[in-house]
Amino acid sequence: MLHRVWESRMEPFRVFGNLYFVGTEPASAHLIDTGAGLILLDSGYPETLYLVLDSIRRLGFRLEDLALILHSHGHIDHIGGTRALVELTGAKTAIGAADADTVRGRRPLTFAKELGMTFDGFFRAGPAAAGRRCDRARQHPHHLPAHPRAYGGHHVLFL
Repeated sequence: MLHRVWESRMEPFRVFGNLYFVGTEPASAHLIDTGAGLILLDSGYPETLYLVLDSIRRLGFRLEDLALILHSHGHIDHIGGTRALVELTGAKTAIGAADADTVRGRRPLTFAKELGMTFDGFFRAGPAAAGRRCDRARQHPHHLPAHPRAYGGHHVLFL
């Protein structure tokens, strides 16, 4: 287990098309350039936000163009840097409706409540507006309540 997450830099890279990896070793984050603004998929831990920001800049993108932060689920390694990023950029935030209880502090492993996180919206699987395009968000189960290692929440696959 990596205990010093702030030392977990990974080189940013273009995955394909307009999708870029800007995350760290323990927590992935991806950037989508819609042409009308940037969408960040997950923000990582609070301690690694500076690495995510550096990766975005190193790829030639401007933080001022960040319009939306979408979250795959409500655990701290996916939402931890979001509040600071919202304060820095003014970006809107959204997370899957299935994680509403998690990020409201009713389920463990999020720290959203303790971090003062709020979300502008909760989305359901289906079409999701993304700038000039319409992308589809599909929710797939992860950490299901019936799973013996359950923590609550669902991952969302953005297509």
